[in-house]
Formats: sequence, structure tokens, C-alpha cells
Amino acid sequence: MTVSTVAGLESAVGVLASNTTILIQPGVYDLTQTLRIRGGISHVAVRGATGNRDDVVLHGSGMNISGAVDICVTGEDATDITIADLSIGDVFYHPVQLKGELGCDRVLFHNLRLFDAGEQFVKGTVDFANPNGVDGGVVEYCVLEYTVIGPDSGYTNGVDIHDGANWVIRYNLFRNIRVPATAPQSLGPAVLMWSGSSGTICESNTFIDCERSIAFGLGPQTGFAHSHQGGIIRNNFIYRTETTHADAGISVWDSPGTEVLHNTVIQNGTYPNAIEYRFPGTTGVTIVNNLTDGAIVARDGASATLQSNVTSATPALFIDASAADLHLRPTAVAAIDQGVAVTDCPLDWDGQVRPIGSQRDIGADEYSPPSGPPGPLAFYTVPPCRLVDTRGPAGSWGGPSLAAGSARGFLAAGRCSLPAGVRAVSVNATVTQSGAAGDLRLFAGDAVMPVASTLNYRPAQTRANNAVVALDALGSFVVKCDQAAGTVDVVVDVNGYFR
Repeated sequence: MTVSTVAGLESAVGVLASNTTILIQPGVYDLTQTLRIRGGISHVAVRGATGNRDDVVLHGSGMNISGAVDICVTGEDATDITIADLSIGDVFYHPVQLKGELGCDRVLFHNLRLFDAGEQFVKGTVDFANPNGVDGGVVEYCVLEYTVIGPDSGYTNGVDIHDGANWVIRYNLFRNIRVPATAPQSLGPAVLMWSGSSGTICESNTFIDCERSIAFGLGPQTGFAHSHQGGIIRNNFIYRTETTHADAGISVWDSPGTEVLHNTVIQNGTYPNAIEYRFPGTTGVTIVNNLTDGAIVARDGASATLQSNVTSATPALFIDASAADLHLRPTAVAAIDQGVAVTDCPLDWDGQVRPIGSQRDIGADEYSPPSGPPGPLAFYTVPPCRLVDTRGPAGSWGGPSLAAGSARGFLAAGRCSLPAGVRAVSVNATVTQSGAAGDLRLFAGDAVMPVASTLNYRPAQTRANNAVVALDALGSFVVKCDQAAGTVDVVVDVNGYFR
């Protein structure tokens, strides 16, 4: 259903049924009541109609004004919710609250701008007497920010989840999550996973001028074996120049089994430690291939394995550190090809396959030498030929299916009459048997992952699209699967090439 007024939107959410999408036409919507997604429904979506998150803006009663709409959207007794392609903010408590105590699970936040929250931007709550939090959440391609500064109370976080399992927080920008110098409370992490949370993946995000960026756990908590367990913190850019209420960029506090891999943390002397692991329950932690300008420190009896970290980074290593562009310069010899192999970080911040050189680079970026502008290319046809089919037996060009959030490389040169030296291929890409809505991105194996998708699809949809896909020097390309959960099968048929 499509809506274009506040009354129409509020009414549509009030009668929302399972397997229904609400499309919101462009405009500013000053809400008069909280949009409550409830009633035992599942597989529902609230989306901006144009796909541009700036075209649809939902306002609460004000960040500093308690009123009729102190929370803009709640997920209650509902599951498999998508909120996408719009902006939500200027609200006294939360742009979005998810109520685990009522059975909310599996929520996808995609391409949102969340702004000016009086407390947390995304809040996942729980009944502490009988904890069963929101599981399976995904926050991706979003901006969470204060346009000036956070609330006077100082009580804020970006994503704050109690007792949540298997959340994925990726490809987001967290900006200015900080509070006034006079605030009675401070140091709220931009990403806070705690109160029995587990299995979180926080990857390929950018944090700019946040008091604390990522915290898995906040220390031992009554009623929970650990504040957080497991999970991976990888490929994040963290940059700060603000000195007020500064703390560590990454905190692993009572979170056993967590991996901290390939992050770049530049805090410009605002706090001495870039990464802290703390409390006796923090055991079995791995901290590898991180690039920082501050120390990596154990506190209060924590233990971890540290390997191949560089803690003496300077702005000269990066393309434009002052703009938080922490891609490596070609002169960053302290980081390039200096890392060690790790299993659980196959890609870099841009989605490039590691390593590009002889060894992995340290930090979130894998340096890719510029190839220079290509000369004129000629196009040659080939008989239509199946290059990739993940429905087939496991192999280099076959199964398994692509998992949600994964990327996989395929070598094209030498198959389907494609010669050595091929620079790009003309293909028909097809998806089928998708477990959720999503998109595919096809790009050269040594290139930055593009913003634009090659193919978008709905759950269980079979859909195809034509594309010209660049190849790297080896003649290979990458298929990146962006969907919230499950798997998808991919078929790639080639009909020509450029050389």
C-alpha cells in the first residue's frame, strides 16, 4: 500500500498485515502517534517510495521536548520487519525501539538516516526477569548522527541492544555520537551490544567523532554469564579529534571469544588506548592486524592473543585522515603486506578480497595499486556459455549457494572461450531461490565494491539482468550478496568480452 499523508501512514501501520509493504511518498511527516508494528504479524516492510532516504522524513516531538511522539517506531510482537529508505529523528527517546520482551525478532534497517535522538537511536529492550532479546537484527548502509551534539542528559548510544543474538552491523556511518561537556552521563558507545548479547558482527563501518565507537559488553552483569560472547569486530574505520569525553575506540569488556580483526583506529591523542579488553571473563579473544595510533591494553584480568598489530600509525599513512578517509597511501609501508593470515576476515572495508599483495595489509583497508586508464577495448562475442551456477555441485564455479552478506570470487579467464588478457565480460546474471530480499553486486576482484547494485530481488524471486562486469588482472570478479538472512543461488551466463 502507498501513503502520502501523516494520517494515511499512521492508519496503514495500524492495520498492517503480514506480507505487506507500506511505501511512503516523498515528504516530511510530523507524526502524531508512535508507529507500532505489532499484532503477531511477520514479513512486513515500511519503506520510502523512491529509495532515497532523504526524500521521506519522519519527525517525533523533538529531541529535547517530551510530547505525543517520544518514540517514532516500535517493533513489538512482530518478526521479519524491514524499515528502509527513509529518515527518522528529532525525537525525545528513540527513532526506533524493538521490544524483545514482546517477541520482536529479525529486523532489517537498510539505507536509513537516524538523527537527533534524545536517547538511543536503535534500542533493543528486554525483560530482565526473563531475558529474551531481539535476535537476528541487521543495520546496514545507514547514517546515525547528531546534527550538532547529543542530549544534555548524556544518555545515548547509536545501536544499543540487550540480550540480542547474531546481529550484523555493517557499512554504516556513525557520526558525532557525543554529548555536551557538562552532561552528567557520558561515554555511551555508538555500538553497544550487552546484557547477554552474543555473536555480533560489526564490520566495515565508519565512526567519526564518537566518544566510544564499539563496545562488546560493558562488564559483568548480574543474571548473565557474560555481558557479550563471541562475535567479530572487523574492517572498521574509527576517527576522532574531539577531546571531550574521549575513550577507547574498541572495547571488549566481559566478552569471551571475540575476534578484533583488521580495524583502523585513529584518535589523534584524544585517549591513550585504541583498543581495550577488560575483566576476567574476557578470555579467548583474538586481536590481529589492527592499525592504530594508540595502545592495545588489557585491563582488570582480561586475556587475549595479539598478533601483527601496528600501534604507531600517523596521518601520513592515509589518503585523507582529516576527512576520515583511512585508505592507505602507496607509501604506507608499515602496513602494506605486513599482516598475517586470518580466516574470519576475507574482505577489506571496501569489499575487496584479501590479500591483494604478497600478504595481507594491516588495518581495515587493503591497498590496491591504481591500474591507470585502460586503452580502447574491442568487444568480441562468444557463444552463450554458463560461467557460474551455484545450484550445481560444490566447486570453483558451482555450489554452494551464496550466504547472506558473503562475497565470493570467480575466475572467468580461461572458461567459456574467454582468452587471457580479457578486461571485462558481458553477462546475464540471474538470482533464484533467494531466502530474503536483497541485491547482488558484481565487480572486479581488485576493485572497490560499487554503491550501485547489479541486480535487486525479492524473497523466492527468480530475476535476471544484463551487465558488463570488469575483471581484475587475473581475469576474476566478485559477487557480493546483500540480504538479511538465508542464501541465494546465482547463475552467470557470458555472451561476450572486452579486450
